[in-house]
Amino acid sequence: MRGGGSIHFFGGEPLLAWDLIVAMVERAKTEDLGISFSITTNGVLLDEEKARFIAEHRIGVLLSLDGVREAHDRNRLDAEGRGTWDRVVAALERLKEAGARNVTIRGTFTPETVPYLFESHRYFLERYPMYETVLFPAYEGDWNEEVLRVYEEELTKLGAYYIARFRAGRPFRCRLVDDALQWIAGRPPSPEWRPCGLGDRSLAVLPDGRFRSCHRLCTVEDVPEDWTFGDVWSGIDKVKFERNLDWDIRKRRSEAGYDCSFCPIGPFCHGFCVAANWQATGDRYTVMKSVCDTKLVEYKVGALVWGILRHDPRFGRRGNTYGRPLGFRT
Repeated sequence: MRGGGSIHFFGGEPLLAWDLIVAMVERAKTEDLGISFSITTNGVLLDEEKARFIAEHRIGVLLSLDGVREAHDRNRLDAEGRGTWDRVVAALERLKEAGARNVTIRGTFTPETVPYLFESHRYFLERYPMYETVLFPAYEGDWNEEVLRVYEEELTKLGAYYIARFRAGRPFRCRLVDDALQWIAGRPPSPEWRPCGLGDRSLAVLPDGRFRSCHRLCTVEDVPEDWTFGDVWSGIDKVKFERNLDWDIRKRRSEAGYDCSFCPIGPFCHGFCVAANWQATGDRYTVMKSVCDTKLVEYKVGALVWGILRHDPRFGRRGNTYGRPLGFRT
């Protein structure tokens, strides 16, 4: 693997194999392979030595932190049933002190922790403004009408905060708001656009050396045959690999029976995560009802934010999906 590319360490918990990570990073550096590295970790094992190594070698970090203590400790417990918030925040502090720059606070919220969504965003934005905070729903939960109502309330508070910070000249990146603004202000994807890197821009390597088309499928054995296409010894099975690229966005459909052609997000919907669709519904094109319902809430709040900010001369008509907040002109 020479001349570019990236390797992302994903688990389980990758820090359990720290010696392997160090060996791979140092070999790539010694042989000048031009590879970038990143890691998803719960942070519990991240001590000062590891933080320094990560900072020195510019390893990207996605730190699993689900919000404020009440939200995080609801689901992130150790083997003895104790909350891990204090230990994960301590790991975040170590990364900060070591000078690690490419760090993302990556959290998941469930129907039970939705009431902490705005508080969690604000806490990390104000305490760790140098890092991006990305919180997304766990779609497998019970997203009933009452939960969706609370979700809309929390997103509305987040939208008001987004507007206030923008007007004060302190915009921030919030995927839940910015993605909705992108739907409203952007262009719909072409039918040929792929929703993810399923066997295309990325692949997963299982512990036994086999290649899978998505990291979500590493612990699942009964997957479609084409989603396992070779191994580290024999290389890529090109026939199976090409079948992974067979994707038609026009085949997407909602588990709830919603008519995608009448959905306000329809022109911009990419059909969600192919692997998650298959795991939840048995079909790569069928999107979970909870995904549709939460996205519609995000669209509604995004429309309110757009309606207020679109007349601000600093707010662009078009924006970026990643990087700076949507349309902010400096």
